[in-house]
Amino acid sequence: MRYDPRRMNKVQKKNQSLADQHRDEVLETFKKKQKKLVANALKKSQEEPIEKIHEAHQLKLGKKLKKETKDNKRLKAKLGQNQIERRTDRQKIRQLKKTVTNLEAKRTKLQADLLKVEHTQTEAKQQVKQLYKDRDGLERTNEAQNRQIQSLLDINRRATKKLSKAHSQYRRPCTGFLALSK
Repeated sequence: MRYDPRRMNKVQKKNQSLADQHRDEVLETFKKKQKKLVANALKKSQEEPIEKIHEAHQLKLGKKLKKETKDNKRLKAKLGQNQIERRTDRQKIRQLKKTVTNLEAKRTKLQADLLKVEHTQTEAKQQVKQLYKDRDGLERTNEAQNRQIQSLLDINRRATKKLSKAHSQYRRPCTGFLALSK
């Protein structure tokens, strides 16, 4: 980057001029080398016959062609294998879709069966509750009847005792219903 010479002191101006000279020298040597390389390349191209260049170029193209045909065969084989794999994958996908639809049908059937079972289960629970209620009612009536029977038996015992006392006074044997239940 060049500096403004009006703002530079003598040392800076001297350094800047030396840098400019060095840069000019480097550019000149570079231009000379470039001219020399162009001249050498031109000489070589004139000295070598065009046929040799074409032969070398054809050899390179032949090698490339062989390599490309080899790669092409390899890629065709790979493509065939990929197509086979794709076909088998499609078949597998179709089979899996069929199994999925079958499983979904089974699932819906099982859900319907589950709903039926749940419905029958709720009905059975209600019936069980009703049976428990009926059992509890029957137990209560049974207990009430047992108490009634007990009280009737107590009454019967008392009556037979009274009757037996009354009969013993009269000295006649008791042959009635109450005497048999002793």
